[in-house]
Amino acid sequence: MQAAWANKHVQASLASSPDEADALIFVESGCRFQTDVMYSPLYKAYAHKSFVLDFLDLPKPVIPGLYACAKRDDAAAGGLLGLPYIRVCDNVLLEREDLISADPEYLFSFVGRVANAPRVRSRILELEHPNALLLDRHSGQSESDEEYVRTLSNSKFILCPRGIGTSSWRIYEAMRVGRVPVIVSDDWLAPSGIDWQTFAIFVREVDIEQIPALLDARESEWESLAHTAKATWQRFFAKENLFAWIAQQCCALAARQRTMHRPLGLLDQLRQVGSIRDAADLAKSHRRRLLSWI
Repeated sequence: MQAAWANKHVQASLASSPDEADALIFVESGCRFQTDVMYSPLYKAYAHKSFVLDFLDLPKPVIPGLYACAKRDDAAAGGLLGLPYIRVCDNVLLEREDLISADPEYLFSFVGRVANAPRVRSRILELEHPNALLLDRHSGQSESDEEYVRTLSNSKFILCPRGIGTSSWRIYEAMRVGRVPVIVSDDWLAPSGIDWQTFAIFVREVDIEQIPALLDARESEWESLAHTAKATWQRFFAKENLFAWIAQQCCALAARQRTMHRPLGLLDQLRQVGSIRDAADLAKSHRRRLLSWI
């Protein structure tokens, strides 16, 4: 809502009624398979143009929408797109001039919980380089953690390995602070409409040990990449532009929905959730919801 109020784009605005809207956006479902959305009167009436914004680490995509941690394979059916962590907009420390280093000390850094993705992050912590800072601690995700922001800005490259889910807050924190995100997540579904190759560095999970040599070889590019990262954040994800970007993505999904001629039914949902156990859980969730209505 803050992004909608700050929106400066005439092509996107809040509608006064569901009938007038091009898309209905349900933010953060409270149920694992989004059955609270599916059984809401609004969704039932406007399923053909309804979408979710989902920030869960391990989503169970049932309703089309934007997902922060969707896997690339989940998007194959055409109903899912990538989503940034919009709460990064709230952290004003990421643009506070007295915290931003003009001459970063570290070539690269990582501050995060190894336990969130030990198969990937434990190897990150084992990397060796004389100008690297690697810490196994909670990054904070706090609007008051000045030390964490100083570490980000004091690094030319920010390592962004996957966490519990496929994405990482650090991708968007690095962009906003004007540093280069190094994305280590084979399954990550990147938000669309953005030329990630112009400012981000992608490293396959199997190639983690090559990161120090790779970044040494690309150190001369860091300022140009960082400038593009910052400009890309501002253009798409800054609060005054974020609402228009989300609206554009949802309208693209709505156009795809129209080509399908119908919303996903229960059988489609059961095929989409990925495992027999998940399908059984989804069926139970539907049954519980129906019984509660009875």
